[in-house]
Amino acid sequence: AKMAALLRSQWRNLRQRHCLSAFARYRSTQHNRDLLLDINKRHDQRFTYHSESEFDNTETRPLVLLIGWLNSQQKHMTKYCDLLYNPMGMDSVTILPKAQHVLDPKQAQAAARAVVELVTMPEFASRPILVHGFSVGGFLWGCSLLEMQAQGVVDQAKNSIRCAIFDSPVDLEGIPYGVAAATFKNPVLRLSAQKGIEAIMALNKPAMSLYQASSGAFKTDSLNLPKHVMYSHYDVVTDAIRIEEVMQGWSSKAVVTHTLFDDSEHVMHMRRYFNDYKEALEQFVLPKLT
Repeated sequence: AKMAALLRSQWRNLRQRHCLSAFARYRSTQHNRDLLLDINKRHDQRFTYHSESEFDNTETRPLVLLIGWLNSQQKHMTKYCDLLYNPMGMDSVTILPKAQHVLDPKQAQAAARAVVELVTMPEFASRPILVHGFSVGGFLWGCSLLEMQAQGVVDQAKNSIRCAIFDSPVDLEGIPYGVAAATFKNPVLRLSAQKGIEAIMALNKPAMSLYQASSGAFKTDSLNLPKHVMYSHYDVVTDAIRIEEVMQGWSSKAVVTHTLFDDSEHVMHMRRYFNDYKEALEQFVLPKLT
């Protein structure tokens, strides 16, 4: 009887400790969501926190910032979280670029300030951070680099961010070409449309100034992060030759690798070549977390 009572007591203590530990992990995940809500309110943005389990210990768990493509939806980003990053033991934060982020410099800069606050906040200091940008995510990341320089937090960001992945990157300098190429197959019409779009963009001087500054920051990368680029010569929105020129410039200061897909369209590489995409991502990311 005494042995049975002792076993029951030990079992109760074990269950209590387990419940307290699970509750603490739940509070940690909820605290991360609360932090993002505060950032969202201050900067009028919409970050979303994604964890594999509400009861994961997040204090040192790696974190990936996913900057989606124009008008991407949360259901699109969730596939990258669930199929790629959660199996690698990582949580995710997503931001979904909208038209106003591209057309309105104030909105782009507000998003950049939110990104900078996220990657430099003390609460995430013990968590390795990765950046994964899609399409115009390259433009917003360029704006974020500008904001880091303006705030003087480049070194702080370097301590937190381990690497960057860019899928079908467009840093806005390539937007006129991309829109024209997606609209016209005839080379003459394509070139005419590209020149017309460039002229229209040039009329918006504040926006053009930010486009050019973001493009410069994206290409020079003051963080000198290791990078992996996913792209395709079949992509009519992204100029593959321009991407290769940018990668060549990066390679003088940092490790730059890439995956070139044969015939997948803009930001469709994972969908068309899932196994190749997953393998390339794991080979690049996992060594950065050790």
